Amino acid sequence: MIEFRYFNEAHIGLLLLCFVVGYGALILPCYFASGSPEKSARFMGRLILLIVVYEMYYRLTYEGFSWGQVMPLHFCSVSVIAAGFYLWTLKNQYFQIAYYFSFGALLALLFPGIGDYHHHLYFGLFMVTHGAVILAVFYGIRWFGACPNWEGFKYAAKLCLLLFAISFFWNETHYTNFMFTKAYLLPAFQVINPFWVYQILLVGGFLLGMFLMYLPHRRNDEN
Repeated sequence: MIEFRYFNEAHIGLLLLCFVVGYGALILPCYFASGSPEKSARFMGRLILLIVVYEMYYRLTYEGFSWGQVMPLHFCSVSVIAAGFYLWTLKNQYFQIAYYFSFGALLALLFPGIGDYHHHLYFGLFMVTHGAVILAVFYGIRWFGACPNWEGFKYAAKLCLLLFAISFFWNETHYTNFMFTKAYLLPAFQVINPFWVYQILLVGGFLLGMFLMYLPHRRNDEN
């Protein structure tokens, strides 16, 4: 088993790699694919979705996860899938989900809650998939003028609440912690008691995070 530690050499190295590769992919249409952002986006979208499928297979085969544990019921899992479909199809609803869920991916890049693992590839796949969400958001804004809006916030908020509801019941039957409703998100939160108070604050915190991401773009809805 490999013990994970925050901001060790592997963590910092992968953060830098994600930044370099992400920046390179962001400017890719300037140099390749006949200067076509659409062609580059479709290629990256398909690649992201293939990596998602492989990452699920990898966890099942090499990291000892069960089917119940690899289902895409986490906030970040949904954002990665939305990012892949957005770049593939360029449909706005996928961009809105990826954008409003992207703060979770950013926090996961900085503070990966992955515990111990068997192979370095697991950590690499974790970082790459979460970095893909940030890439998709910046790519959409840079090349296609994608813009978060109020309707997108409402859609993402409803999806977030649905994820919480599904995860609550899934966690009870599959001994998982999707959306962090079965166990505390961070050890520091254990001071919040009883546990149902933590759950309410957790849901409110996720919705507040998404709302704060809407505020910088509020004027776009007013114009």
